[in-house]
Amino acid sequence: FPVTICFLLLLVTTLPFLQLILGHRVSFSNPMGIIFDLDQTLVDTKFIEPYRKNRDWSTVSQLIPKVCAYHGIDVLMKALMTTNVPIAIVTNSPSFYLDLILDHLGWSVRYKVCYHDIPKGYHKPHPMPIQKAVTGLGITTSSAHSFGDRDIDIAASKAAMVKAIGCLWGCDDPQSLQQTAPDVLLTTPDDLCAYLLKEFSLGV
Repeated sequence: FPVTICFLLLLVTTLPFLQLILGHRVSFSNPMGIIFDLDQTLVDTKFIEPYRKNRDWSTVSQLIPKVCAYHGIDVLMKALMTTNVPIAIVTNSPSFYLDLILDHLGWSVRYKVCYHDIPKGYHKPHPMPIQKAVTGLGITTSSAHSFGDRDIDIAASKAAMVKAIGCLWGCDDPQSLQQTAPDVLLTTPDDLCAYLLKEFSLGV
């Protein structure tokens, strides 16, 4: 495994032990919030996309067990779940779809913003979904880091005055993503792990 993935595997095994010994949750000394897009950022759902576009939710639900996280992302999410880092997922998908994926992968997040949480006409690239996530996490825009694979993710994040990080590994249109001028551009999930390890200082 790359060094970053090995380090995160170490975190997964050691943080719960530290929490048990110290009697409280391990925290980050510089608390910041993380906002993730879902599809093609955390999980590969390209094979489901045709059914989603046709609103064939019955077939989509049947295919959820085949959804996989991108390499290293499952380890990352489970490592973050052992900390007090506030995490939100903002998606233009319906809430039941997100919940099925979270349950399938065994992930939990503090806050979710889904399609029906936002008025018509105010979904990404409008900043409202990102603003709602910032408020829901109880953080400030200056302390939020937003990750996504599409130009609308970056446009929404920048309009919300949140640090916008482009994710290329599942991106269908890298040119459009880069044209939105993300604050940071990451090529692989390992880059995401390295970015978070750099930005978040581990402390107790």
